[in-house]
Amino acid sequence: MGKQTSLEITINVVIHHSADIEILDLNVQPLEQFRTLSAQDRVALWSKLRDEIDEFWLSTALQSDGDAIWNYWLEDVDLD
Repeated sequence: MGKQTSLEITINVVIHHSADIEILDLNVQPLEQFRTLSAQDRVALWSKLRDEIDEFWLSTALQSDGDAIWNYWLEDVDLD
């Protein structure tokens, strides 16, 4: 098994209920460990994080909206 790094990533946002979202803070801890990651590992981390956010969005926000049922079909579409 290769080297393992553990990080905590916190994203704080404000939603102005007019579809305007402001990211207040993006925090990665411990920052020293993040800085030791290779460029390839950083790209993989942010790509995976984006995918997890997309999956969370599809599985929660859209499930509660009966008018958005067509969006479930996107789960099988490669968006990249």
